[in-house]
Amino acid sequence: MNPRVEDLQRILGQKQVAIALLFQNRDLYYFAGTMQDGVLTVPATGEPVLLVRRNYERAQQEATVPSLRRLNGLDDLKDVVPAGIKSVGVEADVLPVAAFQRLQKLFPTTKWVDISTDVMSIRMVKEPGEIELITRSAAINDAAHQRAAQVLRDGLTEVELFSEMEYAARCLGDDRLGSARGFNSLPPCQIGSGDAATVPNRAALPFGGVGMSSAAPCGSSTRVIHQGEAVVVDWVSSYEGYISDQTRTYFIGPPDSELLQAYDTCRQIYQAVVGVMAPGVPGKHLYELALRMAAEAGYEHFLGMGEYRVRFLGHGVGLELTEQPVLSYREERPLPEGCVLTVEPKIVIPGRGSVGIENTLWLSGDGPRPLTSAPELVIL
Repeated sequence: MNPRVEDLQRILGQKQVAIALLFQNRDLYYFAGTMQDGVLTVPATGEPVLLVRRNYERAQQEATVPSLRRLNGLDDLKDVVPAGIKSVGVEADVLPVAAFQRLQKLFPTTKWVDISTDVMSIRMVKEPGEIELITRSAAINDAAHQRAAQVLRDGLTEVELFSEMEYAARCLGDDRLGSARGFNSLPPCQIGSGDAATVPNRAALPFGGVGMSSAAPCGSSTRVIHQGEAVVVDWVSSYEGYISDQTRTYFIGPPDSELLQAYDTCRQIYQAVVGVMAPGVPGKHLYELALRMAAEAGYEHFLGMGEYRVRFLGHGVGLELTEQPVLSYREERPLPEGCVLTVEPKIVIPGRGSVGIENTLWLSGDGPRPLTSAPELVIL
């Protein structure tokens, strides 16, 4: 049996859930080895069955579960899910309402249980093969930042910088699958220069950038980058589905002293947090440490400006950009050995710009190991 499936079955047994139905593509890939369109049924005991709508032939080649069937419509679930079943687990955080309503009609007496948090907790601790893929992703991310340092100049636009970085990453195998879990997620890579990097938007990010239009209101824009401005680049790469996340701050010419001082504070906070990070330390403890240091340094707009300040210092990464654990005021669980997460202190100076640093780190038994390693501050 697939060990990942066994972990899920163990949780189903503990929660007295008879069977799980997994629809989300990243969860399908994690538990069944394929991202082809379908539903994975995982009973609390017994063999899982993958029902595939399309492409069945490719799913046969890729799947890590032995039992596959064709799926013509959700009615076919009746052939796999026993009649009168009492409880079914679903990914309530991502399952569309229309699909859920159809399931309710198919199984009207069933109790529906949200297992999304359980699924994400299984995915939180990474296997050696996953660490290797994230490390490959991090190397691509480093190369994208190297390209930024090569081409960044006065007069370049944010979107031109983005295009140069994307081309470099793509040529090295970046599959651009770095999406966040959830509804209405936006493209993850953010480039903001000067005061454009202080503009908050709908995304829960310390800085967001203006974007290309009201239809694409986040990230890089056609704004021209000028000498002396801070250019903050939050870059996401993905290799074979596995994500790395890295932020660097660039200056063209002598840096603005106020922005440089703010950046130094970000780096000090980062070093302090990483210095005490270890398996068993609650994420909340690291978040609160960062807040205290920023307040003592006199920065009101740490992790965002005013009411748009985010309430996390970092997040897990893996097959999705926003995974567990989260370094936030809510995260009282001890960090587990083997998780991969980011630390991203960022400061906004209203009307001037934003600065920050972020790395993707693997939390080994010996402590955090940075996987991303581009130069921390680039002055061109």
